Amino acid sequence: DFDNTLYDWASYFVPAILAMAEAASKKLDDVSPDQVLDELRDVHRKYNTVEKPFALLEIRSIKQKFGEHSRDSLKIIFDESFHAFNRERKRRLAAFPGVLEGLTKIKDRGVRLFGYSDSNNIVIRDRITKLGLAHFFDVIYASALSAEKGGGPAMEIAWEPETQTFVVPRPARKPSVAVVEHVVARTGLTTED
Repeated sequence: DFDNTLYDWASYFVPAILAMAEAASKKLDDVSPDQVLDELRDVHRKYNTVEKPFALLEIRSIKQKFGEHSRDSLKIIFDESFHAFNRERKRRLAAFPGVLEGLTKIKDRGVRLFGYSDSNNIVIRDRITKLGLAHFFDVIYASALSAEKGGGPAMEIAWEPETQTFVVPRPARKPSVAVVEHVVARTGLTTED
């Protein structure tokens, strides 16, 4: 696990999303930051995750005010909102004390590390890379970005070369027997190991 095991997810994410909502509300003039957050909540529910990249662009107020703009155009218009999020994330995201030293000792002993996160593969890879932790993990398993990606109702775990992760289809959640069996099969370990 990564979130709240190697770092405090909420202590960076909440201030970052608040900063983004504040910046977006300034672009939207008559829309309060609280309304932006309420509308973001609706988008997050739609995708069953709060970590959908560019979810802000799908809120009702932006669609109403800027509906004629392309997604790329909206990214430019709301660039400051995304920068506000990233500034807060950069300022606040930090590994818990002792994590780097602990992972170093584990790897120095020859232990193979496999990570598994319910966060999507794009954001988890980005987060652990920014923290300087990615190189400790031999393999990472993470959720598909949305229910539409990463397979169907069957448990089809797919390799994603761009993020160097195995993508676990939603709605699979930890702990998943299928993921553990996949790790065991790929590594030559046994379930007793």
